[in-house]
Amino acid sequence: MAGLSVLKVFVCTGFAFAVGMAFGLDRITLGVLVVQMALPVAVRSYLLAAKYGAEAQPVAGLAVVSTLMAVVALPLILAVFV
Repeated sequence: MAGLSVLKVFVCTGFAFAVGMAFGLDRITLGVLVVQMALPVAVRSYLLAAKYGAEAQPVAGLAVVSTLMAVVALPLILAVFV
C-alpha cells in the first residue's frame, strides 16, 4: 500500500507539475492542479469496491495510507505554491 501511495502523492504530483509547466499555467492555476493531485484517495473508491464485490480491503488501506501521507505532503506543497 505504501508504494502505491508514494506513487499517487509524489510521482503524480510531480507529473502534474511538469504538465502544468509545459502548458504554461500561471502560478495559482498550477498550484491548484498540483494540490488536487496530492489529495488522498477518495473513500468513495472503497464504497464502490465494496458495493461491486471487488477487493475492498486493499482500497481501504490505500485510502488510509494516502491520507496519512497527505498530512505531510500537502503543507510542503502549499508552502511552495502559496
